[in-house]
Amino acid sequence: MTSGRGLPEIDVGHAVPVCTKPPHRNSSVQITVGMDRHYRSKSDYLSSEYDIPVRQSVRRRGLLRSLIGVAPLSTTLVGNSRSQPGERRFSPERNGFGFRNWRSKQREFEPPETEPSAATIREYITSEWPRFAPDLLDVDFGQVDGALLDILTTLLRSAIIQQAGTNGHCYGMALAAQAYFEAPETLPLDKESAAAIRHPTEPLSTPAAPVYHEIVQLQAEQFLRFRTWLGRRALLQPERIDVAAQLDDIRAVIDVFGTAQVSLFSSRTNGHQVLAYGYEKHRNSISLYVYDPNYPAATYEHSTQIIEFEETDNGFTMEPYGKYEWILFNRYDRIEDATQRTAATPLDHVDLDTAQLKEMIFPTALVTVDTTDVDLTVADPNGSRLGRLRSEFMNRSLGGVSRLRSEYGARAGAYRIRLYGHRSTPYELRVRIAGPDGTRLVVSHTGQIEADETQMYTATVPETADRAGSFEPVDRGRGRLPVTVAAVGGLTAGAGAHYLWTKRQRGTSSDDGEYSNN
Repeated sequence: MTSGRGLPEIDVGHAVPVCTKPPHRNSSVQITVGMDRHYRSKSDYLSSEYDIPVRQSVRRRGLLRSLIGVAPLSTTLVGNSRSQPGERRFSPERNGFGFRNWRSKQREFEPPETEPSAATIREYITSEWPRFAPDLLDVDFGQVDGALLDILTTLLRSAIIQQAGTNGHCYGMALAAQAYFEAPETLPLDKESAAAIRHPTEPLSTPAAPVYHEIVQLQAEQFLRFRTWLGRRALLQPERIDVAAQLDDIRAVIDVFGTAQVSLFSSRTNGHQVLAYGYEKHRNSISLYVYDPNYPAATYEHSTQIIEFEETDNGFTMEPYGKYEWILFNRYDRIEDATQRTAATPLDHVDLDTAQLKEMIFPTALVTVDTTDVDLTVADPNGSRLGRLRSEFMNRSLGGVSRLRSEYGARAGAYRIRLYGHRSTPYELRVRIAGPDGTRLVVSHTGQIEADETQMYTATVPETADRAGSFEPVDRGRGRLPVTVAAVGGLTAGAGAHYLWTKRQRGTSSDDGEYSNN
């Protein structure tokens, strides 16, 4: 089946952006993922050779008043001098949407179904990622160990279902606005501009919602493309990001295409997406003019959103834009077209080589629990807590992985795992740590936990994949009770182990709000 999509993404590893919540409508939205390639027109955006469906059913419940005409939290008044050639320029008051990004804090939508399947995502990784991964990361994902594929599949699928499927749509809005600007003849509903679309689910009188479907579709595509996934790993060491190199490419893309889609991140929250449409170069600074989907088009008639960059002895640094501190530009296809580079890659924007980037990512650790009735905390051998998928309004109960902690560049040594029960429930705890060289540890542990009970485990990760690791519950009164872990080649697996630490402790959950997004 040929999908209708082929757009790049921003993600996540963790994460996915993901600013607010979707609209409410009884409809089925099929989300597909296409090839990572060049897009010069709307027809190019809407053609690809691969599709991954995610269906989302939502119901509309009085969004019109909350989405239209809402004053922004802050605005910046500036002049109108911008570098951008050509007669037709992107204007946020005309080419931005007439509604703002969805920000309701009420869960007024049907939960999405559990698509795409793990098998579909796994197939995408093994068939599409090898187009770029061997050269950029020295890894052939068509040949890697099954445990590593399982880890990556779980992370990507959870991001799509728990974040893109239930969360905000800044990424989809920015990309849809860009597409309609470049090919205005494709605007639906006989509208002359995106600003004339005052509600994401227009027409309100019929089940059809072409704009909403397109935004939802594009929102989910951000997680799977390899070059963009790899580019987001730079956030593991943001001090290595070359801001000046990114600004050079952003300006080049604006000069050629009129807009450049830009991702914003911070150390405290998930990402946000804006569309840069102009810039000013000053003596010691650069100003990017952006369409921010958090503000409706009418806002831009009297204000302008700007991201400022100051030049220092070490290059350029981004001035805080609200809560965001870092910028990422991952449209490598457009960078190639605008700069005539034959192969733009994430390595162009970071002070890292292939070996350093590979070491920063692998091995990758993933610890999961299959119920929201259990809180999960994991500390690595250095005492740092493993990160989790996090964004506003995400639904962690979907996709079969309710609690998830992960770490790229996992260290050898002892990982401490803490479970806290909100109520009496059975659970499955899974620990998977693997890299391109093989599996370090795979454990599946089933148990029972009571309300207010805390259970502790230790997972020991070996230095290399040819050594055996271990997994054992911790009894603070009697020390550790070893669990037998069977080794199969480089793979260690604990199956059917049922150990329970019975000492009860009252306390509060530490699950929410204290994990950085990897």
